[in-house]
This record gives sequence, structure tokens and C-alpha cells, in this order.
Amino acid sequence: MERSAARSLTRRVVAFALYVVILITLWWVVVTVAHIPIYLLPGPDVVGTSFLNAAPYLAQANAVTLYEAFFGFVIAVVGGSILSALMVYSGAVRSAVLPLLSLLNALPKVALAPLLVIWLGLEIPSKVAMAALISFFPIVINMYSGLNNVDLDELKLFRLLQASQSQTFLKLRLANSVPSLFDGMKIALPLAVIGAIVGEFVAAQAGIGYEIELAGSQFDMGLMFAAVLTIAILTTVLFQLLQIIERRILRWRPTDQPA
Repeated sequence: MERSAARSLTRRVVAFALYVVILITLWWVVVTVAHIPIYLLPGPDVVGTSFLNAAPYLAQANAVTLYEAFFGFVIAVVGGSILSALMVYSGAVRSAVLPLLSLLNALPKVALAPLLVIWLGLEIPSKVAMAALISFFPIVINMYSGLNNVDLDELKLFRLLQASQSQTFLKLRLANSVPSLFDGMKIALPLAVIGAIVGEFVAAQAGIGYEIELAGSQFDMGLMFAAVLTIAILTTVLFQLLQIIERRILRWRPTDQPA
């Protein structure tokens, strides 16, 4: 099993590396053949040079943004899970919260970012709040679905065995909801990064969003593309790590994907 998992991981890494090489090659060909100016689309060599020159600053900026996104993501997961459980066991909470969630999800999050800055300041808390806000909805909806959609025969069995509410929740509803929670987390994780960057666009003193905006104001397209690509790659790596954790925890879950 371990050797099979290692071979599968190696194949995926090689396939991803090949995919990246193809994309970079196509990028270079398009820029070269079409003679696209640097201020519109810099070539991979320009972006690579900018990345090497600004690597320490980009590393620090990415660390700040991922820090903000991580804590916002954790807040969304914990708060969303608790709220989902309350919605399952309380019709009053469900009736009150579902319309508010729909309204919150429909609101343009960019419009809320200035308010968060006013309330929480220019530092990290406003970015954490933005990351949590934008990633909250998929966690609540998926977790609620997993907690609520249990097999009726299993629920009747637990009642027949006179299981307590806590036993039913932990051993039936919570166990049933874990796959749905991971589905929500896979949606929420990139959204948390986006939320942190949106908060940095509005007002910030550090972070990759701040660096992107600063590079744009200086018309440094190479640095801007380098910043965008680094955070995109890091987010992709985190998403893959989350998938690995999911497969480790949910070995029993059936899947249609090849190993």
C-alpha cells in the first residue's frame, strides 16, 4: 500500500511538473511570436528574473497572507461547524440563520472589506475577518448537509438502542458529516486566501496583496506576475495537502477517482 501510494504521488508530481513546463513553454511562445509588450504580458524570463530579485520580499509577503488566510480558514471551519450543528438540532436557529446566510453570501465581499478595516484596523485582524467571512458559507452549507442527511435506518437503530443525543451526534451525524466537511474545506481554503488578498487590496501594510498593488502602481508587471504566481502555486500546494489529509482520514470513503 505504501509503495503504491508513493508511486501514485510520484506520478502526480511528474505530471504536474510536465504540465507546468508545457504552460511556461506556451506562454513563452505566445509572448515571443505575438511580440506582446512587457507592460501587457511579460514573458516567463522577465517574471523569473523579477521573482529572483524580489524572492525575500515575496516570501515574507506570502507568509503574511497565508497566516491571515489560515486563521480565517480555521475560524470559518470551527464557527461554521458549530453553527451547522445548532441548525440541525434547532428549527428556530435554522429558520433564523439560513436567510441571513443567503443574504451574506449574496453581498459583494469587496464592499465589506472597508468596513472591516474601519472596525478592526489596518493590521492582520481585518484580513483574518475577511478570510473567515468569504470562506464561511461553503463550510456551513456542506457541514449542515452532512449532519442532516443521515441514513434513516441508522438513525432508527440508534433510537432503538436508546443512544443519547451526544452519542447519536458523535457516532452517527458527525461521522457522516466528515466527508462533507472536507468538501466544504476544499472550497473554502482557496476562498480564504482570496479573502485575505482582498483585504490587503483595500488597506494593508504587508502581504502579497499589498505587494501586487504596489507593483501595479509602479507598472512593474514582472513583479506583479511573480507575486500572483507564487501565491497561486502556494495555494495549490495547500489544496493538495488538504486532499492528502482527506484521503488519509477517509480511507473508507468510496471514490471514483483513480488511485
